[in-house]
Amino acid sequence: MAWWHRRDRAVPTGSEATDSAPACSCCTGGPDPADPRFNLSLPDPVADLLERGQQDAIRFASDLMVATSTIGAFTRALLPVRLTDGRTVTFGVWVSIDRDTYARVSELGRDGTDEEYRTMRFDGLLASSPEPWGRRILRAEVSAGIPADSPYDRPVPYLTATTHRTVTRIMNEAWAPAEVLTGSRAWALHYDPDALRTRTTTEAHGGYIRRALPADTVR
Repeated sequence: MAWWHRRDRAVPTGSEATDSAPACSCCTGGPDPADPRFNLSLPDPVADLLERGQQDAIRFASDLMVATSTIGAFTRALLPVRLTDGRTVTFGVWVSIDRDTYARVSELGRDGTDEEYRTMRFDGLLASSPEPWGRRILRAEVSAGIPADSPYDRPVPYLTATTHRTVTRIMNEAWAPAEVLTGSRAWALHYDPDALRTRTTTEAHGGYIRRALPADTVR
């Protein structure tokens, strides 16, 4: 199993530090606190490198896969976390995978049939450490695959199983919003389901329906 060989640092990781509120790509609205989503920009071991080290090590990088010459390869997977207020926070984490798995996931994503892609499964080590769990979940053994009910043609894999006690709790328990939505994610704490209103706008040249937004959302 490919992994990085360095001591953990007792400081916030680069991937955590670069969390940001996701922008809406379909309109001029802000992020939706009813469905908060956060992609961690790089795997922790890559983010921990200095800028020059990243430039030297990274051989390929996209929003879904990262390959390096020194610390292995990584692929994106989604980690949904249920909140006690009924919402789900979705983290786009990274999983460290071996070379053969990297080649197989790349090939299926690029040239595989829909059926082949949807039955894809792989194992790896968790390479992200979002707060509040932090580095105690790094290197957790995890499995990932494609949800059977996904409506998308090439959906991002989800974490499906783990033997790690804390990651098992993350995947199966409900968490208090104030415990999970910290730091740069705190914007999603401003959520009031009773204040949501559906705003429907019909344009003279083509109508559209905007998603429900909080009453105090700045447009």
